[in-house]
Amino acid sequence: MLAEVSGADAQEYEYMEGLTTDCRLVLSLPNYGTGTAQLQFYDDLAGPELTAAAAYDRLALDGLLWGGPFEWSGTFEYDKAAQEWTLTGGGDVTDTTVDAIFHIVLSLNRASADAPGQQPQATAPNVQSADINAPLDEFLIGSWMAPPSNVMVEREVLVIHHDSTIEQYYATPGPDDTAETWLGGSWKLGEPSPGTWRVDGDKLIAEFENNLLSFETDVRVIAADSIEITVFYTRKEYRRLPLF
Repeated sequence: MLAEVSGADAQEYEYMEGLTTDCRLVLSLPNYGTGTAQLQFYDDLAGPELTAAAAYDRLALDGLLWGGPFEWSGTFEYDKAAQEWTLTGGGDVTDTTVDAIFHIVLSLNRASADAPGQQPQATAPNVQSADINAPLDEFLIGSWMAPPSNVMVEREVLVIHHDSTIEQYYATPGPDDTAETWLGGSWKLGEPSPGTWRVDGDKLIAEFENNLLSFETDVRVIAADSIEITVFYTRKEYRRLPLF
């Protein structure tokens, strides 16, 4: 943890600037990448019941930390060589008893989330659990891959985030890659095209900064890990990719 302090009373807390300490983050995400988090510094359970939301490579935390309002967001990355996850991001704690805001930067890896003395384990990809009877705006959150075309090996990927943002890009597989190797293979990702999304009834409406990529389509839910939608005037079955 690295702390920066701002606000009228910041001078009283100058000793906290640059403070570093070990921390442990425990996530429980049973419902479409949403759930709870516990944030512990040494033996201090500073954030016992934070709200957590994860989608693709992003994590957002919200709630009370040390009794003050706390909002934080970060990004996951997977180190294939070390077989470890890393999570880095920042957020603010507002002290309601004084005029000060504490900026918290967390940098976590898989080893820091294991029990003391336990060796980190390789992460096995898992497909995000989903209920096909869930509301469409919940069910769609995650990463979806289209099948390859007859002439192109690269695959279109749609990443639908819980914060109403969406990304579209193309991924090229290595010689032995399949959807099952998404988190451990040699996929090469292109530059994402950002945008926003919303649901209207049974329709998915995606609006991208590059308007040529925007689309509106009805969604047919086939199974927990597959949907059928129309993108670029072509009806395709998209498969849900592993979340972690």
